[in-house]
Amino acid sequence: MHIPSREELAVVINELISGVRSREEISNWTFELSTNDSIEIEDEVVADTLDRLSAVDLKSDANSYLYRVDDFRIWLDEVTSETTK
Repeated sequence: MHIPSREELAVVINELISGVRSREEISNWTFELSTNDSIEIEDEVVADTLDRLSAVDLKSDANSYLYRVDDFRIWLDEVTSETTK
């Protein structure tokens, strides 16, 4: 299974922000990666971002999601930040 790079995760987060890909689609894709114990992800930012993205479809109540666009932008900043590379 392919482990996405920070650059690939940035594209996915941008697609999430713009609505190109659904929360459910991204959650399903990342859940497989973040819960597979046979995959070792060395980059902590990638691992953390995959964990977060696997939960983007969780709701905090009947009408709102746990994570919002502001959260996605923070995650995008983290995967694109030079200081975390």
